[in-house]
Amino acid sequence: MFLDFDGTLYDYFNGYEDLQERKVKFVGKAEDRIQEDFLRILRYFRFYGRIAKDEDCHDNSTLNAIRDNASGLQGISGERIWIELKKIAVGHFAPQILKTMAHVNMLQYIGLSKSQDFTELEKVYKRALPLNPLAMTVLSSLLMDDEQVMALHKRLKLSNDDLRTALFIIEHREDKFSQSPLDDCKDIMFDLEKDNKVKFKMAELLKYLGQVETLKKLDTISAPKFLVTGFDLLDAGIEKGPIFSKVLLALKDMWKKSRYTLSKEKLLEKSQNIYESMK
Repeated sequence: MFLDFDGTLYDYFNGYEDLQERKVKFVGKAEDRIQEDFLRILRYFRFYGRIAKDEDCHDNSTLNAIRDNASGLQGISGERIWIELKKIAVGHFAPQILKTMAHVNMLQYIGLSKSQDFTELEKVYKRALPLNPLAMTVLSSLLMDDEQVMALHKRLKLSNDDLRTALFIIEHREDKFSQSPLDDCKDIMFDLEKDNKVKFKMAELLKYLGQVETLKKLDTISAPKFLVTGFDLLDAGIEKGPIFSKVLLALKDMWKKSRYTLSKEKLLEKSQNIYESMK
């Protein structure tokens, strides 16, 4: 379909009518178009999310053609698949579209489990989408553990940010937030103080959980900087060895439990008792 300079529309396959009715179709025979480039399977679902008016009004012949050719996705690079899948995950009707993709037996070819439970996805999509999440944040709801994250990474060649965000969400999505969720965020950030992307990942976790008010206030906090260094422990008479790092970790835990109020002097004073109890 194209338009010339005088406004004449040339439409050889009734595309204008399909657009008016918000239908997504392949040009000509679906099977032929798919076999020309198997990535068109994912593009079909991406455009479906952009154009269709209902979540499940696919043409059965189209779905049959996709099912019959889904294995062709094995030959498509992970990077190309990920470009399309990201847009599907944060587009309209994403949970139902992914269910349809499972129904036509294609998930195993794009790095996801063939037998997929969509319950968590439906919850996360509903609460996270208004918060503008990463596609990886939404798709993390389909991943049960680190092993599944790494399987997806192996297939799609995820960026470091996407990979680490998924691993972070899976590690912390079951955490029980207290009545002071900002304090809980601060604790996680303190535990990962050497990670310069921890606040970015924390924001995605809050989107995943639908913690709107905490997300709004996240920029008001930062990871507390621990007051005691290894040199301080050496000066305090703590000898280097297997116990040294355990003393430092114990002090960090003690400081966190004090809500970061214990002074450096008080921590160093307690380090001697900790050291003696571990000897």
